[in-house]
Amino acid sequence: MAAPLQVGLSPEGLERIDATVQKFIDDKKLAGAVTIVARRGQVAQFEAYGLMDIEAKKPMRKDTIFRIYSMTKPVASVAAMMLHEEGKLELDAPVWKYLPEAKGLNTAGDADAANREMTVRDLLRHTSGLPNNATVDRLFRSRGFASLGEYNLEEIVAKIGNVTLLYPPGTDWYYSFASDVVGRLVEVVSGRPLDEFLAERIFRPLQMEDTGFFVPAHKRDRLAAVYGNGLRIVDAPEPGTVGRSSRFEKRPKFLCGGGGLVSTAADYMRFCLMLSGKGTLDGKRLLKAKTVAMMTRNQLPESLLPISRRPAGRGFGLGFAVRVRRIDSEPSSIGEYEWLGGAGTEFWISPRDELVVITLTQNLPMRQLGRALKPIVYGAIAEERYLLLDSRVVESTDNAKLTLGTVKKHGSNPLLEEDRPWEPRFDNVYPNVTHDEQEGLYKCWYNGFIVDERTTSTPEDKRNPRDRPDYMGIRPNRREEGVCYAVSNDGVHWEKPELGLVEFDGNKRNNLVMRGPSGAGVFKDLREPDPARRYKIFFSGQTNSIQRVAFSPDGLHWSKPILCPEIEAGGDTHNCALWSPPLRKYVGIMRLWNGQRIIGRTESPDFVKWTKSRAVLQGDPEHQTHDMVVVRTAGIYIGLPGVMEFPGGSRRNVKQHVELAWSPDSVTWHRVEAGTPFIGHTPTTRREYGTVPYDWGCIFASTPIILDGEIRIYYGASDWYFFDWRKGCLALATLRPDGWAGYEQIERNKSGSVTTIPFFCTGRTLRLSADVSRNGSVKVTLLDPQSTVLAEGEPITETVTDVEVRWKRGASVERLEGRAIKLGLELRESKVYSFGFRE
Repeated sequence: MAAPLQVGLSPEGLERIDATVQKFIDDKKLAGAVTIVARRGQVAQFEAYGLMDIEAKKPMRKDTIFRIYSMTKPVASVAAMMLHEEGKLELDAPVWKYLPEAKGLNTAGDADAANREMTVRDLLRHTSGLPNNATVDRLFRSRGFASLGEYNLEEIVAKIGNVTLLYPPGTDWYYSFASDVVGRLVEVVSGRPLDEFLAERIFRPLQMEDTGFFVPAHKRDRLAAVYGNGLRIVDAPEPGTVGRSSRFEKRPKFLCGGGGLVSTAADYMRFCLMLSGKGTLDGKRLLKAKTVAMMTRNQLPESLLPISRRPAGRGFGLGFAVRVRRIDSEPSSIGEYEWLGGAGTEFWISPRDELVVITLTQNLPMRQLGRALKPIVYGAIAEERYLLLDSRVVESTDNAKLTLGTVKKHGSNPLLEEDRPWEPRFDNVYPNVTHDEQEGLYKCWYNGFIVDERTTSTPEDKRNPRDRPDYMGIRPNRREEGVCYAVSNDGVHWEKPELGLVEFDGNKRNNLVMRGPSGAGVFKDLREPDPARRYKIFFSGQTNSIQRVAFSPDGLHWSKPILCPEIEAGGDTHNCALWSPPLRKYVGIMRLWNGQRIIGRTESPDFVKWTKSRAVLQGDPEHQTHDMVVVRTAGIYIGLPGVMEFPGGSRRNVKQHVELAWSPDSVTWHRVEAGTPFIGHTPTTRREYGTVPYDWGCIFASTPIILDGEIRIYYGASDWYFFDWRKGCLALATLRPDGWAGYEQIERNKSGSVTTIPFFCTGRTLRLSADVSRNGSVKVTLLDPQSTVLAEGEPITETVTDVEVRWKRGASVERLEGRAIKLGLELRESKVYSFGFRE
């Protein structure tokens, strides 16, 4: 066992498992359950919930015994691969080499077909052509044989010639009876009954004391009851058969390699930890690392991907389903491997995240508790990158202060300007720029007035403060906002495609995707399981302030807007929405009003029903918080509030810049160097309309895009005062990785220092990101919680991103794994942004 933080898991995140399991129990979908979560070889969560026997009122126990059914298959596959390593079982040899009865099986509907003989590999990856157990069991009885449960593996395989293949071996994938044939292979090649081989070679070495093909009398009180719909008790099926029940009281005749085992959470976790440990657990090696890698790597050809069993995006290895493609609705990693058992047992292992999760219930039909917990567990993976702007990370400083990072404006600015008839005035632009990795495109949804008679009724050469000084005094007959769309391959050169979706001025040859929204915020929701709701828009009505949402499969074709009156306030400035993994909710950010402009917040579990909006960030009458976009990174929320500057409180000469804020929870916000622009106006010595830079007047940020090598912040810009004539555009600024804000010296003639709070060392390499000037340096010292020096790092003397800290005198962080440590950072002509433990 380990404390969650010791293995990089959030205690608060793991606690969400409790409420989710309890809801299954409260809703009478489950009687009880056991969950167990491990990371980096140590168990961080292990709990029992509810009852294992409702009638007897027996509480669920951590050592409750479960019928794991098809979670037997990975165990049988490991047994076969142990024999393969010993040279006794060739993967690409025909099965008949070991089981002569399997030779010459034919395909359904074509008794004369000359099939490729099935191989051992076909059995392990379910491409043998064999049907499933239920089909084989029915077939046996239709031919006058007894049920499978009446025979041992030798007798079953002796009758396999009666089975017709569903397809030629190797040409398709079908979850099948193959694992029972693998069980017989293990018996023939090893010369031992399957249960004896598993006990001697797997269960005893791994101390799986409660795992086997039946439950002895002295353990019967720990066997969970099986429940059906409505929590009615039901008979447990005999593994591999149809219409037969089993009490699992004695050794069965049919040692079902596809589904016969019972086990406990601790036992099966030890089996999984052996796999995640690349074949080794507690110094005992069962398989070679390369064998485990082969088993847990997809073995199917591309033509058979993905497999037909949900969840989508998976291939199959040698005994496990393997994640081969990212599916937006599935929060999992490429390379994750898994399987489940028919009565409600599930497990998955993520090599990339060093994660093992097992959920055990006893329900027929099964309730996929594990799938419900998957996003919670992945969401609990603690960020191992710590931004120093997060004041919770910093214990003390000396001669050091937190200052804003350096934003660089792109040389190609402005990138996109008002140049279409339906773009008379961008006004604030309110861009929503995303980088769609799946399509390899940058996409931008931007807001503006598509009808502004204040502008169109004024001759183009008179649209300036000299000829029309009172812009706000011109009362237009009509104004209408809309959402336009642009795309780019590189994020610099943009196109406005003719979409043919929305009519404007008698035709649809434009890039409009919607008319009417005010201050629309658009994003692609990668966790949304419904393709029709993949894109989401959060906006205010133009004719009233009621907040609205809409959905789209592609970001272009939008559903009818849904009113959200419970928010009770809408913002006609840039509205922003995002999914919060820790909260398991959507968060909406909008502009509120209490005599001045302030930032409000709302939240929703489904993007339709929202809470009443509440104020979360406020400036003062001369520096009002006008709008804010938010992104989640490194375990916190970064906000870019637009701040309106009212000189002397007047509406004359009002400008807007963008500042930086952060929040631990999206509710409590902290401004970094309040009053100092993060993205400021390009300066000029000549202050005359038409000659000033494109962003001299107003700036409105888009949600930042965090790439591997840089952070991109697109922003709407205009060249004059807020309440006046101005031309709008889209522009781009960039930031170094993690470069939001960092600590640097105050007095340059002496070094500065920053000491972090204690945190658990994970044993990985310590990495640092910093800007270092010529003749400057950053020195890292490892300290215990009492500030005793544990190790000293070699000075870092150049600008770095995630550089590995090298230690003096052969020291390393590996020997400190699991201990609480602090970092001491000594700064000389340098600025430190972040640190973290990573490979």
